[in-house]
Amino acid sequence: MKKSGKNKEANLRAIELLVEDHIADTGKIPSTTDVITKSLFSAQATRSLLDELVKIGRLTTVYEAPKNPTVFLPTYMYDALLRKQRSPNWINTYAFPEADKIYEEIHDREDQLTRYSLIQSLLYATGRRLEDAVAEAFKILEFENLETPYEDPDSWDISFTFNEQTYILDVKGKSKWADKGDVAQLQQWLEKYVDQNPKKDPVTITGGLVINHFKDLDPRERWPKDPERRPLSEAGERYLKLGARIFVTTVDIFQIVQTVIQKGLKVNDARKKLIAAFRKEARSD
Repeated sequence: MKKSGKNKEANLRAIELLVEDHIADTGKIPSTTDVITKSLFSAQATRSLLDELVKIGRLTTVYEAPKNPTVFLPTYMYDALLRKQRSPNWINTYAFPEADKIYEEIHDREDQLTRYSLIQSLLYATGRRLEDAVAEAFKILEFENLETPYEDPDSWDISFTFNEQTYILDVKGKSKWADKGDVAQLQQWLEKYVDQNPKKDPVTITGGLVINHFKDLDPRERWPKDPERRPLSEAGERYLKLGARIFVTTVDIFQIVQTVIQKGLKVNDARKKLIAAFRKEARSD
């Protein structure tokens, strides 16, 4: 596979991201077959890229046997696992008095870093990681009646109320844009919610797509700067206009929550700003 240095690195990184995304989305280490299934390259090209990543040390083979798929783990994850070693119970007898205080401080800092990292993933993640990130953002914004049933595959991802309106949200991480199939799925969740809440006036229910569009690109390279890298396809946008359905991008959410974290915006004002960011069509405000 003859590629220029720049193209080759881009291809290697694409496969590397597939491995990381599989772990983030499923909680499992991917096999060669898993990577090939999701790869945009041919099976042969994907295998060559995997071999190259192992050769240069960016992936580590953690299991390999005849007639069984090879299993890969990013090397930095593998190294982190090796550095951890279980200590015996009796080691507590030799503890340092100041250690507990240090551990507590580190734990608090790690919690803060975890939250910041999770909010950052609004800009690149998909699957469960993205759902967790959106849920965390809405917690920071303190929306009322916030529920996150995304662990149930037969349910919408997030719901909340604002000004007596109930919002039913479906979260999508996309390599390009959301399409009419995603809008159709949102419509199913709306109908299910209406069926489950017969006493609730459907007029007070709004469906929303939360879209991380062109997730592998820097947000500065996406819509609205580049009209071709829009959050919704033209067909998806047409379907969205059929009913009480709107969308918002995770870039919008990130920018609002980032401002709140940096004390540049009060939570009450941020909630209003986020609701105003929902739209029916891709437009530059």
